[in-house]
Amino acid sequence: MIDDEGFIRTLKISFNILTHPKERKRISEMKRVFRKYQSHLNAVSIVAKKI
Repeated sequence: MIDDEGFIRTLKISFNILTHPKERKRISEMKRVFRKYQSHLNAVSIVAKKI
């Protein structure tokens, strides 16, 4: 993550994960799904829509 985002941005993301319980739960669920299906995944795409 540090290679992709840089050290400061990684700290900011980590801080946000630690201080936002709802988002932390969602990230944990995503991580669990990725690990469960890791042998079947070739790429991951995330699509976001600004509300």
